[in-house]
Amino acid sequence: MPPRKRSETEITKLPEPHFSEAQAREFAEGVRLFNEGRYWHAHEAFEQAWKVMTNAPEDDAEIVLRGLVQLAAGLHCLTERRERCAVQNFQKATGKLQLGAPRFLNLNINPVLDFLEDFKQHGNLDARLVLSFV
Repeated sequence: MPPRKRSETEITKLPEPHFSEAQAREFAEGVRLFNEGRYWHAHEAFEQAWKVMTNAPEDDAEIVLRGLVQLAAGLHCLTERRERCAVQNFQKATGKLQLGAPRFLNLNINPVLDFLEDFKQHGNLDARLVLSFV
C-alpha cells in the first residue's frame, strides 16, 4: 500500500480526480460490489483506484477514496457483527468523506454522511447503504 497522502487538515480545495481508464473501471467495480453488499471486495477495488494516485495536489481526491475504503471496511465489519471495528472505520471515513462536495466522484455523498451520522447516533448494526451515482 502506498504511503498515506495528505491529511484532512492539509487539504483546502478538493478537485475532482482525472481517473485513468483502469482507475475508472476499478472505481465503478467498487461501487457495484459495494451495492451488492460485497464490502470487502469493494474495499479492494476502491483501493486499486486509489493506489496509483500521487501526492500531487491534483490527486488530493485520493482522500475521498480512502474514506470509501474505510466505509466499505466498516460495513464489512458490521456483516461480521464486529461493532468496534465498524465504529473505528466509520470514524476515520467520516472526516475524509466530508471533504468532498455533496456530489463527488459522480456519487451522491450526502446519504453516505447521513448513514454515518445515524450509525454514530443509534449504532444500527443492520443498516444498509447504497452508493448512488448522480
